[in-house]
Amino acid sequence: MFLYHAGFMTAGFLVLLAGGAVARYAKRRRWWLRAHRGLGWGGVALVLAGFAAIFMGQEEGPFQVPHGWLGAVVVLLAVVTPILGHLSFIMREKSATLRMVHRWSGRTTLALMGLNILYGLFIAGIL
Repeated sequence: MFLYHAGFMTAGFLVLLAGGAVARYAKRRRWWLRAHRGLGWGGVALVLAGFAAIFMGQEEGPFQVPHGWLGAVVVLLAVVTPILGHLSFIMREKSATLRMVHRWSGRTTLALMGLNILYGLFIAGIL
């Protein structure tokens, strides 16, 4: 199951990173928001699959090491970030604040996710 966990999480990270890149560099294109949303939710789906994979076929819980706890925070942030982005279109009076929190939440998610992937590779003895 480790390979599924690592594969889904790495794929989720790369898809979320692509979503952030679209938002950062393709805003002048008409398709940027649709691509950003699709990549964001696709990345969340992959992250959730990776999170679920760690529970399959494992007798002890994943929260025995800091990597597991940081992973739980990353999963929570990965889910909350697109919700914040979506809310910025619904709650118009708070859209500026929600957009700012959405941006920083996305950046924080990617940074923590990258660090946790490296930490997981270190724990597995790959790095």
